[in-house]
Order: sequence, then C-alpha cells, then structure tokens
Amino acid sequence: LHTMQAALALSKNGKYQQALQCLDDILKKYPTDSEAYFQRGLVYERMDNLDLSIGDFNQAILFSPTLVKAYMSRANCWQKKGQVDKAVGDY
Repeated sequence: LHTMQAALALSKNGKYQQALQCLDDILKKYPTDSEAYFQRGLVYERMDNLDLSIGDFNQAILFSPTLVKAYMSRANCWQKKGQVDKAVGDY
C-alpha cells in the first residue's frame, strides 16, 4: 500500500527511488494532490535533480497557491541553480 506516510519514511531513510514510486502511485490516484507534488519535489531535490524538483513545486503551487513551503523550497532550488533573481521572487 503506497501512502504518504510510507513515502516519507522511505525518503527519510534515503530510499529515494522507492519513495518516488510511492509518490507517483499517489499522484496517479490523486492527480491534484499538492502535498504529494511537494514531497516528490523534495525527493528530487535530495537527488540533485533540480529541474524536476522545480516542476513539482510548480505543480504543488498550482493546486495549492498558499502552500508557502513549496515557494520556499522552489526558491532554494533556484538559488542552487544560481538563478537568484527567481529565488528572490519566491522568498
């Protein structure tokens, strides 16, 4: 059973591919789940895949425009990519 709790535990233990699979399954079932997009974005960020991370944070924000943690995480990714101007817009 793929649940958010399982995905968080897998990610916390560094099992990123398994966490991604879990989150993908959640998003197939609930395609507008902003928390699942946010958590998948965090996993991608931990894997240094900043473009996919930003894409997922964008989706989280699209479905939940007041999700402050998604803006902050996206800003961190922009900063890591050296795009401070975009980061400042999110902070």
